[in-house]
Amino acid sequence: MIIEKLLLMLIGIAALVIQMIYFLLDDRAANNNPLDLNLKKYWHWAGGALHIWLGYAISRIYNDWHWGLLMASLTWYFFDGMVNSFVLKKEWWYIGTTAWIDKFQQQVAKAIHIEPRLFSALLKHVLLIFSILYVTKIL
Repeated sequence: MIIEKLLLMLIGIAALVIQMIYFLLDDRAANNNPLDLNLKKYWHWAGGALHIWLGYAISRIYNDWHWGLLMASLTWYFFDGMVNSFVLKKEWWYIGTTAWIDKFQQQVAKAIHIEPRLFSALLKHVLLIFSILYVTKIL
């Protein structure tokens, strides 16, 4: 369907442009003020949209949602870990304080009395393992 293809392209381009614009603006702005927090919020949301977009695009390319789930889990696992380790100079499982998914993980970890980085690691491992098992038809 041509409308779906056009929407998929437009959403991907828009999310990429929004993320990069706000990321660059954030890079040039002073940290820890209301403007900085808004800039971070916008580029995190756009980055999240890119992750979802990529998983959806892969699922449509292969006509199987299992491949989209695998793409999403691989992206979450490796993108976060590499950015944390190589850019932020933090540990692989670092949990930030800006992205809504980081805040959510921290809240859940606190509620179940587990260290947030451990919770994030477990969550990412479980999602990756299940997505591999789904793609290989073991589950």
